[in-house]
Amino acid sequence: MSKGRSLSSRKELDDLQRAIRKQLKRIDLDRYHDLRDLVEKQYREDEEITNDTNNEKKLKEAWRCHRCIEGYLKILLIPRLDGIYYLRKCSSDECKNRTKMKRYDKAKVTGIIDSGEEKDVSKKK
Repeated sequence: MSKGRSLSSRKELDDLQRAIRKQLKRIDLDRYHDLRDLVEKQYREDEEITNDTNNEKKLKEAWRCHRCIEGYLKILLIPRLDGIYYLRKCSSDECKNRTKMKRYDKAKVTGIIDSGEEKDVSKKK
């Protein structure tokens, strides 16, 4: 069958069906099940990513900065000799809003933890 042409004759249609049947016979059913499992695994991972982004949006809304309203309060972890402490700082560069430093308890503290990757902007003079 040439490109751009429709299946005008019965012979071309039969040839195409025969070729498809040959390809279907060559499929290994064990591999098919593995492929189905892979697709299901990928679907679950996509669902988890979607849930994570939805949770992040909810946390950003819950911890929105009350001074500038543009940013959200992110958690900055500070390791010290007497334990791990945290404070919340606005994600906006212009806003200087932050909370007091407190002892960090992972079970009690909720919010978005700053990974430090966002602030990669260096000012050159």
